[in-house]
Amino acid sequence: MEKQNNIDFQNIHNIKYSYNDSSIRHDLLFEHLPEAVFILDKYKIINCNSFAIDLFNCHSKKDLVDLDFSILSIDKTKKSTRSIDRNNSMIDGAIKVGACHFVSSYFKKDGSSFLASISFVHIPEDSYGRIVAVVRDITENNKKEQEINTLAFKDGLTGLYNRNYFLKHIDQKISESPDETFAILFMDLDGFKKINDNLGHANGDKLLEVVGNKLKTVMGPSNKIARIGGDEFITLINSAYDTDEIIEFANRVVEFFQQPFIFDTHIFHMSISIGIAIYPLNGCDVETLIKNADIAMYKAKENTGSHIEFFSQNLNEKINSQFVLENNLWFALDNDEFYLEYQPIIDIESTKIVSAETLTRWQSKKLGLIPPYKFIPIAEENNLIIPIGKWVLKEACRQNKEWQDMGIAPITIAVNVSLKQLEQDDFVDTVNEILEETGLDPKYLEIELTESIPVENISHIINVLSSLSGLGIKLSIDDFGTGYSSLGQLKKLSIDKLKIDKSFVNDINVDTDNTQIVSTIIAMANILKLQVVAEGIETNNQLSFLKENHCDMGQGFLFSRPLGKDSFIEFLKNNSK
Repeated sequence: MEKQNNIDFQNIHNIKYSYNDSSIRHDLLFEHLPEAVFILDKYKIINCNSFAIDLFNCHSKKDLVDLDFSILSIDKTKKSTRSIDRNNSMIDGAIKVGACHFVSSYFKKDGSSFLASISFVHIPEDSYGRIVAVVRDITENNKKEQEINTLAFKDGLTGLYNRNYFLKHIDQKISESPDETFAILFMDLDGFKKINDNLGHANGDKLLEVVGNKLKTVMGPSNKIARIGGDEFITLINSAYDTDEIIEFANRVVEFFQQPFIFDTHIFHMSISIGIAIYPLNGCDVETLIKNADIAMYKAKENTGSHIEFFSQNLNEKINSQFVLENNLWFALDNDEFYLEYQPIIDIESTKIVSAETLTRWQSKKLGLIPPYKFIPIAEENNLIIPIGKWVLKEACRQNKEWQDMGIAPITIAVNVSLKQLEQDDFVDTVNEILEETGLDPKYLEIELTESIPVENISHIINVLSSLSGLGIKLSIDDFGTGYSSLGQLKKLSIDKLKIDKSFVNDINVDTDNTQIVSTIIAMANILKLQVVAEGIETNNQLSFLKENHCDMGQGFLFSRPLGKDSFIEFLKNNSK
């Protein structure tokens, strides 16, 4: 029996007694009740009010009286009699227990249907089978409820389920079938941010719609799929008893994504990373399962495209370790835990020091010395690189001016700057303020930037670099050869210097291709009147090759490892003799 509706049973009670006492009172109450009301002799309609006539689009009582009430629930386009059986069983139940309430579809005289809330109430004072039936059209209310549920549980962009629904669905599944194994697949599109950045969010949204439809196709109707945010999707595999079954399913998703995505005039090749967590092995509640599937997905992303990764405790420990690093990194500046080291850059022809690259070090009071490859990506991800980068820039300028004030021959100090710093609207003002505060002449500051400058932000970067160059600051591209820029583009960026990545320098006279790359970069840079620095010089053989090919400068262990400020002062003094 369905949940009881808000029926005015006092009025029904009045009908009962008025029906016994006076047909006049009966008619008055009948006509003024704001519901469609029928009087049944067991299954047959013996009377109804005007609201009932209007509700079923009839002309008069003659269209309804003497009909079996259950006839009104029959869809004439179908042959099923299940609705008659259901109605009659509800009437029988009302006779037995006094009242019955349920929801069902009913059909008007013209064949149109509506969703109705039905209440059957037995009148025991009358003959055995006398029933009052109250019918209420709840079609609109039901539509509104469905709309609310859609807003609450559906993703507005793709039409897939959303995170709220998925959490509820999995939680219910665990509650109802705690011994049944299943797997959660956490899926994330690879490189989706580039599409948003290059083609705009409108096209990104269109692509997500296409992806959602593709995922529904490959998952099939039995597997519920949700978009839980951005380009992240999640689904589950029911009754997953072995990893081979899970891998087979995940591989179907990966293979499906090898086909190009097409919409409007755009064609995309999109890969997907999948993290997998298994219930109850990797968690006994929905939040833990999703968290662990997410951890596995990020591990999958460390590989290049379309990778599948199962959650393991080792992954969890790695994520926990990263979380601890991130937490401590937030307080590193305030705790004065950063310091700089300096690696000399030597003029290859004269072997005299002409510059130094600053290298940021983090000596955590709680965690010890943390290498840059661990904390720099975390700083980038959380935008901590902006305040950290500002501190590095200021400290490098201050230190260089201090060396000059000590009477040491001036050198250029090179500071690596993150693209996130360059993208700040006030970056040029920040650099200018630091130079004024420290008193360093701009010609003794060099800003190094990565070669992989995003195309969508190139105009802003060009303006920033042009302004920096206008201040007299030198500009260089670090790790040249590993990114995407061409030598022709470098002139647009006001670049003065290239630093050849050490991976090419290491293979000089070992790998023919890399040897040719180094000589070609030097030759073309010389034509464009750009200075060249070779990174990672470790042998005299490498140094000789670079000198023969007219490379301007070099740095590496052959000359010196990175030095703390005191050791670097000694190096400066000894080199100037």
